Amino acid sequence: MDSLRPKIYLVCCVLALLLESTYMFLSAPAGCVLCKQALAPASREYPTQICQKCWDEIRARIEPPAPVYYDPPYPIDSSDPVVTLDTTRGKIEVELFVKQAPASCENFLRYVKGHHYDGVIFHRIEDFLCVTGRHKGGYGTALTTIPQFAPIPSESANGLQNRIGTLSLPHLDENENSATSDFFFNLKENDYLNRKGPGTKNAGYCVFGQVLTGFDHLDGTRHLPVVDKPFARFPRDPIAIRRAFLNAPQTTGSVAALGSLTETGR
Repeated sequence: MDSLRPKIYLVCCVLALLLESTYMFLSAPAGCVLCKQALAPASREYPTQICQKCWDEIRARIEPPAPVYYDPPYPIDSSDPVVTLDTTRGKIEVELFVKQAPASCENFLRYVKGHHYDGVIFHRIEDFLCVTGRHKGGYGTALTTIPQFAPIPSESANGLQNRIGTLSLPHLDENENSATSDFFFNLKENDYLNRKGPGTKNAGYCVFGQVLTGFDHLDGTRHLPVVDKPFARFPRDPIAIRRAFLNAPQTTGSVAALGSLTETGR
């Protein structure tokens, strides 16, 4: 019996350690194993215990990211307004097609000039598009909706197509004239989103702008760890628009000159 006591004691110690470790694992908030930064809800995709910043650094060391080649799909009109979206992934400059989609652009600029887009998150990311412009806060109970102006009539019959790099307006399935603050970026050639004819089912989605610079920041969202919900697929680590502002009037149609433009109205 005496010879069993050390073994019994050892087994009890091991069980105690296992119980304590299990309790700590279940009760402690998820954190990055490298930098200890708190993580959002666990993703179904690897990695689940590494924050996005650390994961990007690891990927860059193992396999430097390939350059993203992008040209705006439509000719640049130097008279069109340009808006800068300063996001947590980098700055994105977009041209608004005010001649082809005047109501849609006016609606978008109303949210921009009112600073309603400052702080909104990207609440859906897919391999073919990413959506933002509606919510602030976290992806759980803290999610809030920004003030919504009246819905606008669809301008999807303007002849513009949902080509890679364009901005488009989502709407309710049962009402094509229901677009408000949301907008999405096309990351691929999404022909099936174009207008097919009259009627809501064929209405498609209105293109009202295109990315000029910073498309690589958007393209990179396709490779992020995500959390899947029944009707949403959002990045595990939040992506947000820090602020959105209207650039100074353009003086040239060259994309290379856009970097010198300054914000106005702040």
